[in-house]
Amino acid sequence: MKFARAELVEGAMVLYRGCVWIAKGLVHPPRHVVALPRYTYDGQWRKLTIPERIELLEEYSRWWSYVQMRIPQIPRDRALPIEPRLRDQKLQYVFKLVRDELSEFTVFLTGSSALGMEEARDLDFVIVCRTIECSRKAYSALQRVGEPMHGLVYSEWLAKHTHEIDFHSYAALKERSVLLGTIAGVPYSARIVCLELSPARVLHHKFVEDVIEIRKPVSPYTTPCLYIAESKRFGRIVVESHRILFAELPIGTRIEAVFRIEYRSNGVKYAVPDHSNSISVTT
Repeated sequence: MKFARAELVEGAMVLYRGCVWIAKGLVHPPRHVVALPRYTYDGQWRKLTIPERIELLEEYSRWWSYVQMRIPQIPRDRALPIEPRLRDQKLQYVFKLVRDELSEFTVFLTGSSALGMEEARDLDFVIVCRTIECSRKAYSALQRVGEPMHGLVYSEWLAKHTHEIDFHSYAALKERSVLLGTIAGVPYSARIVCLELSPARVLHHKFVEDVIEIRKPVSPYTTPCLYIAESKRFGRIVVESHRILFAELPIGTRIEAVFRIEYRSNGVKYAVPDHSNSISVTT
């Protein structure tokens, strides 16, 4: 089974120093890739432990003025692309359903299923689109083939989000999600990466605890996702997030969190909730 793969977009996997790193974002420093360490090989693939990840992040994080923060970055010319190895027949069948429905887009696997790990029981995949309009079409196609998470909402929250958001808030966001769901009974997680949404340079920033209400979706299904919102402290502001957690927000959603307020070179002020470890959401 052959797979399409895109380079250096959110979710792309590369091998460096015996570890699999997953690319983050759409912009990268010169000759480097912004990426997070996730897996290693000890006779078989396994997830890195938290101490192992922390050690690698400390070793490879460098200041990058474009985003005004320290970020993990590895040499681009020594980062080797990973070719997916989807072994499980049921996962192959489900991914074929996805590819058939999304045939006009670039779709590639990521995560444990892409490495053929024995414990992989779900699919993580990325859909790459060039424009916001194409992203809307991809979301509609995914909506046709996928089903809501239903009973999986609690297990997903328990596995990934207990430290940052209460279950009631998480369930309100994800019970009807299209980016997280099931296909033929197989759980999946999808990212729609929109190449049109590369962020402008950050000039300066500050962290502020705030309450923000979503007023208008700009590109709500994509990575990054964008909304026009009303801030209690700053008035009209753009909310941007690279996390699926904040994708698919309905109008009227209120987010209480610590936001990174970014002033960028395009003259727009952004509120980024991705760094907060205490989030409350009302829909």
